[in-house]
Amino acid sequence: FFESKGYIFFNWKKFCKELFAIEVNLTNIKPTKNAILNLKKGISIFKIYKKLDVGQAMIIQNQLVLGLESIEGTDLLLQRCNEYKRKGDKGILFKFSKHNQSNLIDIPLIGLETIKNLKKYNYDGVYLQKNKCLILDKEKIIDYANDNNLFISSVELN
Repeated sequence: FFESKGYIFFNWKKFCKELFAIEVNLTNIKPTKNAILNLKKGISIFKIYKKLDVGQAMIIQNQLVLGLESIEGTDLLLQRCNEYKRKGDKGILFKFSKHNQSNLIDIPLIGLETIKNLKKYNYDGVYLQKNKCLILDKEKIIDYANDNNLFISSVELN
């Protein structure tokens, strides 16, 4: 629609490939066994949620979905879900692209503030959809995560 109206978009995937999560583990810190179990739950929910065109993230702890991102965005999702955390694992952030989402208009992204909020609210780390999530200040984010015992990993999703 926008292109048919004459708008030109910057193709991040074409010109800034290095800013996307393509490595399985971006940090020295690897996901825990509990984080991997939470990922499996996230993938099962993702298959349904991605089609709703609502948000790009969810929080999972103890294999329970604590929250799905809506209009508030990822950082407020992290804050909101912190109130619902139970005894057990620390929980994870799961960030992904919506079904048929344009790689030109609304690319899922994380920045340093999101990683700082993972630390602030005591989460284990984040799984990003491989080659679909833009990482602003990638080196700085990876360094911060490594220094603060957080993992950043990517996962292939269909």
